[in-house]
Amino acid sequence: MAKGKVKFDIKNHKEVAAKIIKGWQQIGDDIFDLSQQEGYVPVDEGTLKASGTKENISKGLIIRYRTSYAAVQEFGTDRHEEAVPQHHVKRHKRKTLVHKKYVRAHERGPFRRTVGPREGKHFLGRAYETFKPRLNKVLVKYIGDVT
Repeated sequence: MAKGKVKFDIKNHKEVAAKIIKGWQQIGDDIFDLSQQEGYVPVDEGTLKASGTKENISKGLIIRYRTSYAAVQEFGTDRHEEAVPQHHVKRHKRKTLVHKKYVRAHERGPFRRTVGPREGKHFLGRAYETFKPRLNKVLVKYIGDVT
């Protein structure tokens, strides 16, 4: 195999780079918007969905979900042990087969428990995979004629 250099002579390389970055920012916007739709980001109380942000940076876009459990929801976890610190449990009803029984407020912990494995929801990854077939069209739209 012959070794050599490939040289591109693009007169407006800064303009082309700026267009490519704008295209990737649009793609990131579209993927984020798709991840926010029903069926992608899991919604119990809406905290995870509300924590989602997108930020344009000089070389593209950053999508973040800023809850402590966002990564676990996206990627899942292996079976592992976790430490539960001492905490206060409020008065609550415990359901039994016959009736509801009130449990007084009390302190609980510290203790260790085994958790998992948990399968990830892959909400952001699924949004990317759904959008992936349109990547080239969006980039071509932003780049246009390159000279």
